[in-house]
Amino acid sequence: MEQESIEQISLMKKQLEELTNKVASLENSRKDQLSMAIVSGDMDKIMAAMIIALAASAMDTQVKLFFSFWALAALRDENKKGKGKDFISKMFGMMLPKSKNNLKLSNMNMAGMGPMMIKYLMRKKGVMSLDQMFKEAGELGIEITICEMS
Repeated sequence: MEQESIEQISLMKKQLEELTNKVASLENSRKDQLSMAIVSGDMDKIMAAMIIALAASAMDTQVKLFFSFWALAALRDENKKGKGKDFISKMFGMMLPKSKNNLKLSNMNMAGMGPMMIKYLMRKKGVMSLDQMFKEAGELGIEITICEMS
């Protein structure tokens, strides 16, 4: 009788361990995810995408951002020159904003006054700049992928 009880307890421990492992596996397999394709190079649209990405990441959501087309201007390093590019690629590079600090607004750009006014209001209200948002994204582990074809 005692041997039978020991075997039952051993079997129940094994079953409990298996169930615990299954629950842990299920909890880890279903992590919330957010993926966004960012294709516009307008300051307000890039900012909206970054705010959504940072908020989702702060709520323990895995975030992946895919930058393509005109949105790549937000990732440009204004100090780098386009080496080894053909003529048309160099022309595009000259026409695009040099960095995230030179992006225009989608509406009410007002010959460059709009972005300056938005940046002023952001500083006044303690809102992170785009530079700070991208830095924070890196610290939070947000994955940024750049379209190679663009």
